[in-house]
Amino acid sequence: MRRVLSLLCMFTAAAFCVSAQSSDAIVGKWHVTGSNAEFEVSPSPTTAGQFRITLLNADDMSIMPGTVIGSAHTTPTPGRYVASMAASPSRPKGKQRKLVITIKANGSLGFEPFSTGRRISLWRWIPYLFRVTVSEPHKPPADIEGAVRIDRPDLTRHRVL
Repeated sequence: MRRVLSLLCMFTAAAFCVSAQSSDAIVGKWHVTGSNAEFEVSPSPTTAGQFRITLLNADDMSIMPGTVIGSAHTTPTPGRYVASMAASPSRPKGKQRKLVITIKANGSLGFEPFSTGRRISLWRWIPYLFRVTVSEPHKPPADIEGAVRIDRPDLTRHRVL
């Protein structure tokens, strides 16, 4: 009886996750303005809150329709998703671009790229490249400054006549 109850709870939870994913506002077919590209966002069958981005149609003939070009996941803010999309989908192991997908008030999607990690700004290194060290060009030889005894006559240097 316990086992049947636990299986029933698992199936109920799985059905709830699938219904929660399918009711998400990002799920559907989208057309990119400015080009003839169309893509579909569908819930991931394995993980709740994850979505697959699949290319449906594009001007680039090197990419086959049905190719998965990225993935997205939910954020704590409703209507905002963090996506990772291929910069060049024709290369399977190419660079991934990160962006935030926002559902706007009129129902369209907005894409905002962002980057993570560290970057080195060469403009900030220029002062260090041309920094001049302070050096003293005139160094007197050692042992020329000092004191001479005056309380008794120094017979080595003076001649008394």
